[in-house]
Amino acid sequence: MVKQHLDSFSYFVNTGVKKIVRANDRIVSGIDPSIFLSHAEKTIMEKNDIIIGRMPVMLQSCFCVLHGKDLTELSRLGECPLDPGGYFIVKGT
Repeated sequence: MVKQHLDSFSYFVNTGVKKIVRANDRIVSGIDPSIFLSHAEKTIMEKNDIIIGRMPVMLQSCFCVLHGKDLTELSRLGECPLDPGGYFIVKGT
């Protein structure tokens, strides 16, 4: 069940947001819109990008520092190795 949430979040950040912005004629052409993902290890911002908003990172998504870690690594990081992710932590909650 969680995989669908993770895939949907990844699609929204990588593709959906750009399609939404480009569909709006008032946006300046030639600029690649981006969302700054708070808590992300690396950003999707580049030289020509504009930050159009901020959003939390979904746990275990491809933007999360826990993505791809095996059970041993998750335990070492203090995370529950059985937690599948697919949710957000905002302001510690």
